[in-house]
Amino acid sequence: MPVEFLTDDQAEAYGKFAEEPTRPELERFFFLDDVDRDLIALRRTKHHQLGFALQMCTVRYVGLFLEDPLAVPWPVVEHLAVQLGIEDPSCVKRYTERLKTAYEHSWEIRDAYGYHPYEDAESGRKFRTFLHGRAWTHAEGPVALFNQAVGWLRRNRVLLPGVSVLARQVSEVRTIAEKRLHATVARAAHRADPALPTDLVATLVTPEGGRYSELERLRRPPTRTTGTAFARSLERVDEIGAFQLGRLKLSQIPPNRLAALARYGLGSKAASLERAAEPKRTAMLTAVMRHLEAKAIDEALDLFSVLMATRLISTAKRATDKERLSTLPQLEKASRTLARAAKVLFEELELVEAHGTDLDAAALWRAVEEVAPRAAVMSAAVLVVSLVPEDEDSAAVAMRAALATRYNTVRPFLSLLGESKALDAATGGKRVLAGVKRLPALARRRVKDKPLLPREVDDKLVPAAWRKAVYANAELPPGAVDRDAYVVCVLEQLHRALQRRDVFASPSHRWSDPRARLLDGTEWEAVRDDVLAGLSLDMPVEEHAAPSPKYFGFKRGITWLNAVNDQVAGIGQMVVPGTPRDSLHILDALLNLDGGVKPEMVATDNASYSDIVFGIFRILGYNFSPRFKDLDDQRFWRASFPGVETGTYGPLEPLARNRVNLDKVITHWPDMLRVAGSLVTNQVRAYDLLRMFGREGHPTPLGQAFAEYGRIAKTEHLLRVVDPVDDTYRRQMNRQLTVQESRHKLARDVCHGKRGTIHQAYRDGMEDQLGSLGLVLNAVVLWTTRYIDAAVARLRAEGHEIRDEDIARLSPLKHRNLNVLGRYSFTASTPAGGALRPLRDPDTVELDEDDEG
Repeated sequence: MPVEFLTDDQAEAYGKFAEEPTRPELERFFFLDDVDRDLIALRRTKHHQLGFALQMCTVRYVGLFLEDPLAVPWPVVEHLAVQLGIEDPSCVKRYTERLKTAYEHSWEIRDAYGYHPYEDAESGRKFRTFLHGRAWTHAEGPVALFNQAVGWLRRNRVLLPGVSVLARQVSEVRTIAEKRLHATVARAAHRADPALPTDLVATLVTPEGGRYSELERLRRPPTRTTGTAFARSLERVDEIGAFQLGRLKLSQIPPNRLAALARYGLGSKAASLERAAEPKRTAMLTAVMRHLEAKAIDEALDLFSVLMATRLISTAKRATDKERLSTLPQLEKASRTLARAAKVLFEELELVEAHGTDLDAAALWRAVEEVAPRAAVMSAAVLVVSLVPEDEDSAAVAMRAALATRYNTVRPFLSLLGESKALDAATGGKRVLAGVKRLPALARRRVKDKPLLPREVDDKLVPAAWRKAVYANAELPPGAVDRDAYVVCVLEQLHRALQRRDVFASPSHRWSDPRARLLDGTEWEAVRDDVLAGLSLDMPVEEHAAPSPKYFGFKRGITWLNAVNDQVAGIGQMVVPGTPRDSLHILDALLNLDGGVKPEMVATDNASYSDIVFGIFRILGYNFSPRFKDLDDQRFWRASFPGVETGTYGPLEPLARNRVNLDKVITHWPDMLRVAGSLVTNQVRAYDLLRMFGREGHPTPLGQAFAEYGRIAKTEHLLRVVDPVDDTYRRQMNRQLTVQESRHKLARDVCHGKRGTIHQAYRDGMEDQLGSLGLVLNAVVLWTTRYIDAAVARLRAEGHEIRDEDIARLSPLKHRNLNVLGRYSFTASTPAGGALRPLRDPDTVELDEDDEG
């Protein structure tokens, strides 16, 4: 029976064997241990033993007892028969001759293994706690929440209900969470200022003679990289900040829910927002304006960073490099003259020393003048001294001198930057921020009439490379400070402090202080139970950090990051400046997926894979699976649990020499849970954790705890990768990586304009262009998939034999049929009745068979 948000296929596959289990699944769910065998041995006949084992393992794998216990793939029956030593697996067909036998066995299995009916009061209470916590703390769709619910019921041995019952409960919980969100945000807005909702609604009105509303104007990001554009971006920050949304008390709401509400509001037309009912309208407008406030600050500081890097620092460096290169021919000529003169001089001195004669200066000069005139030697020496200063950092000093001439570029925004309330500083950045706060007064000062004195500036903000430009300008009176050079010097220090987050912004998504954003105190307590229930981390650490029973068994051991699912569709993306620590940016992208379910495997190609990274992925429930380029150098770890006897590791004993320090994990477990909660609610970015987990090149105690925890996940990953018997895991990794590379090739072919380069200088432009590329790629995949299905169906209808394993190898990323050149008009062109266009005759030669694609 199909339900609202599930497709017919999804509803049909619920509570059944949708496909044949993989080998790892057979080993995990259909392995019979000693307890299982003892219980099975109580059956007298072979078909009863095999049928009992089949029901026992089916409920583990599916989550319920099937109406027809034999409705399972035949390889499952064979796998169990081999373990039980039953030579003829077909005997199981006699198992259902007496209908009541299957029911009696299911009751016995339920009691023996502690399965609970869905109607059980205690299990129902725990399930509702999980479901409400997940819906409140995760901004995910109904299908993803439905799958999480099924996973929880299976893990906790609660028998699955009917598909419509579970789907209805998921829908009800999501509705409750949405109403709670709207009511909480609207109530906080009214409490902060009763007039605030009215002021927010006023931003939806289009001024007379205007083309768009005030809200739309505030949404527009800066698009130029100039000092004037930065000044306007700061004015935009002040306009949005006038609503004073920081006074709203929303600590009990997970930030990711507010972010999802803001995205929904930003994607709606002004008229739709105005027509929305209360409290939804106030909640959406509040979330939108809070998001725009942080976004405006982020975009302003992004622009400042680009401005400093491209218009100031790079320009000054290019100018000084060009000047140094222009003097290189003169320096080379003078150096050759001095080298010849020095060679003759050294030879004459060696002769004088060898013969013990007196030094004759005139004779020395005559010898030197044989290779170069005296005047040429003296002028060459003067030229080398002038071009090669004694200072070792002459290039840096010269670059700062050129940088000081860029004052006019920064002058338009000095007052707004110094007076901005968005900036704050940690201990290491307070002096820099204080210097920035004094910039407006320096910008207004008429230094020609009143020169700036050394006592009026902070000398500790002037590093060695800047001292000559700031204190030794020959065009100023003796003892005067070069105001222009000092201002640009302070801005460079601000640029560096922002990169280190010694100076940070608030509110902000990308330039905030991650240490301050980590959930703590009452904010953490307000969402702790919901977050931990949603992540299934509400059990003690000793239960969570359990060993793998397969390998370490008891008593036996600008980067465009885009997430692609196993159906070749893009489900999320992120634009990252540069390529540092790819894996943590990948985690940020996963936590903000545009759609789809939570991935079971995160396959990456040679991403950064430190132990800390494995720990962060593991605690959030992701199976991080990078490809190692230095597999021989990796360490394998073993864990000893208090009070648990660990037997020999067999052939893995030589590998398992290193031990995980679980005491560090247990000690810091509460803080690790806070980090997980802060990540899953988007309170802090994964990449910012690097600044929290490291100090002067060494991990902090919390970083060490995550590293120890990550070594468990990393070892399990390594063991699956090197497994000599079962290569299913390696095949899954390689298949997903192949899909990624094929999709990237299609993307490069589609995005061929301007040689595939992204020319937008601002972040929103890059995200829009690459987001459009992702949309086109998904459209190509969908189009190709539909026509591949149609072609396969037609071939089968014509009597051709097509094997399923061959169909599994078909890829919707082949694109020789696509022409990406020329001009196109994208208009609706769906054939009448929604039917597909006629398929091409395969005997017609229209494509070059030698082309790749």
